[in-house]
Amino acid sequence: RSRADFRVKESYAYHPEPPLDVPVTVLASTDDPRAPHDLQDRWRDQTATSFRLHTLSGGHFAVFEQATTTHRHLSTALTPWSC
Repeated sequence: RSRADFRVKESYAYHPEPPLDVPVTVLASTDDPRAPHDLQDRWRDQTATSFRLHTLSGGHFAVFEQATTTHRHLSTALTPWSC
C-alpha cells in the first residue's frame, strides 16, 4: 500500500448525501475482518435504484480467489451499460 492509501483511510469521514441514481452491486465475503459481511448491506442506502449483495465464501481476497464468480457478477452488473 502507498502512503496516500493510508492518508485517505485515516482522514476519510463519511458525510451523508442523497442516494445515487445508479444501481449498486456489492461483493462481500463471509470472513473478512476488514469488511464485516453484516455491514455490507448498508450500501443499499447509497442507491435510489436497485441493490444487489453477492456473498462469496472466504476472507479478504475472496474476489480474487473466486475470480470466475466475481467476473460473472460484475459482468451481469455492467451489462446494461455495455456497448
